[in-house]
Amino acid sequence: MQLSKTELKAAFAELGAKWPAFRAWEGLRHANDNGDGLISIDKELDKVVDHAVNLGYTVN
Repeated sequence: MQLSKTELKAAFAELGAKWPAFRAWEGLRHANDNGDGLISIDKELDKVVDHAVNLGYTVN
């Protein structure tokens, strides 16, 4: 299973990001190891979550 940039954008919007499209692009840049433009839930999702946490995003 994989997440697209559109799905990441929606996730960052849900987290209250001021610029969710930019945050999604950043997340892909940090975590998309194989360059396919998708985040593998099995292999790359933890990197996106770590990136979001480092930016200060949290879920209550």
